[in-house]
Amino acid sequence: SNEPVAARDGREERVSLDGTGAALPPDGSNSERACNLAPTIKSGKKGEWSSPDTWLIEDSSGNWVISSRIPNENDVVSIQDTHQITGAISEVNVKALCNKGTLKGKKNGTSKPHALKIYATDSVSNHGSIQGAKGTMDSSSCGVGGGDVILIVGQEVRKKGKNGDWWYSSRQSGGPIYNKGIIQGGDGGMSFSDSCTAGKGGNVTVLGRNTANVENGVIKAGRGGKNYKSGQGGDGGLTQVWGKLGGRGYLINRGDINGGDGGDGGLRGGKGGNLWLVSLPDVYLNGGRSSSHNSPGKGGNGSSRSGKKGRLTIEPNSISITNATIESGDVSIHGGSDW
Repeated sequence: SNEPVAARDGREERVSLDGTGAALPPDGSNSERACNLAPTIKSGKKGEWSSPDTWLIEDSSGNWVISSRIPNENDVVSIQDTHQITGAISEVNVKALCNKGTLKGKKNGTSKPHALKIYATDSVSNHGSIQGAKGTMDSSSCGVGGGDVILIVGQEVRKKGKNGDWWYSSRQSGGPIYNKGIIQGGDGGMSFSDSCTAGKGGNVTVLGRNTANVENGVIKAGRGGKNYKSGQGGDGGLTQVWGKLGGRGYLINRGDINGGDGGDGGLRGGKGGNLWLVSLPDVYLNGGRSSSHNSPGKGGNGSSRSGKKGRLTIEPNSISITNATIESGDVSIHGGSDW
């Protein structure tokens, strides 16, 4: 059965019960909100986020016409399934984003690509592809890092260093993030130099309150670039996924969430990227028809030394693991009522 219960923020949630009345792990459907909202602006063709003629708005007669503006912080944005949109060079602010097409980061010549930063106040749903731009190679034949992807549903987000990575907080309630597609950082650029390292894979940061990566969903940082000379391969990118931004919430993975793999090098391989899975109170690692996969990045190969595998950190009050694979070198799981 499927029964309604009152959520802490006043919204109705639904809990599935088995034949004995015991609660089953949530399937993530409660996090699918952005694509159920009526869009106020939607893509009309392939194009740039920052170009008004990419977008359509509804006129007073109910017809969708070419827009004279780009999406703003009050908009429910819809990207149609056949459209590829190139992101802006700076962060964009919306109310909600429903992506069924392709949203890609913007390249930046021979420098590191612009990060793809989406800040929403209500919700984000992805059924398509959200990808950081691939790194390139600079004039010295050294690899340039891949583009980062940052999806945040919340406001006034703060961060501080923790264990060499980042820890986030917000005093305002975040909103749900639902992923049934691909969210991936850009791969690092290759290198043809003995003296420098190939490009690092782009990081992926997904911060929401009640975050669900459902079956077939993939969240993964970029792979480190390959060094074709004796230099080192690029390190894999960092993946951080949160379900408790600004309040208690869940994090569900029924698909794949991974750190970026390190790139191969002539002598030394790049390090695998770390993976963080954080929520309060619950983290559910529950595969559907196939096993969910939760792993930091693998180290790249090298003739003298392979790169080290990344570190996995899971921080809930409680964790449910069913039909799931966890692969890591170092694993830290922090839990309990005093977390």
